[in-house]
Amino acid sequence: MKSLFFYALIFVCISCSEPNPDIFSVFTYKNSSGVKIEFKLYGNFYKTIMLPNGSDFKEEIKGPGILIPLRCDSLGVVFNSLKEVIYQWNDPSLSNPLNLDSYEMEKLNRNHYRFSITITEEDYQKALESNGYDIE
Repeated sequence: MKSLFFYALIFVCISCSEPNPDIFSVFTYKNSSGVKIEFKLYGNFYKTIMLPNGSDFKEEIKGPGILIPLRCDSLGVVFNSLKEVIYQWNDPSLSNPLNLDSYEMEKLNRNHYRFSITITEEDYQKALESNGYDIE
């Protein structure tokens, strides 16, 4: 009898637990660099996102767990069609748009997050000084 009660208790606990709900994440990419920028997304596809100075781009993603920004393997950030900085997932830089630690995060509720990153004038200056590759 005790074992029947024990199994019934476990069944009730398991059946009452909520399944893992999807997470809704909104990523905002802001351009405050002083020049136009272009995101080149590389991976199983190629996509570009144009961001004039002072503009932003929002990406909404829904799925299990906190989702990755831009969903690409590597990212080229092109400043004013002159210099390109390439970012990869293993780059720990806090200006890396592929690194979730680079974002300001706001938890709106249990399943809804807002992330934002700003490409700054300092990022543009670093690209001009040494980080960037010349665009031919």
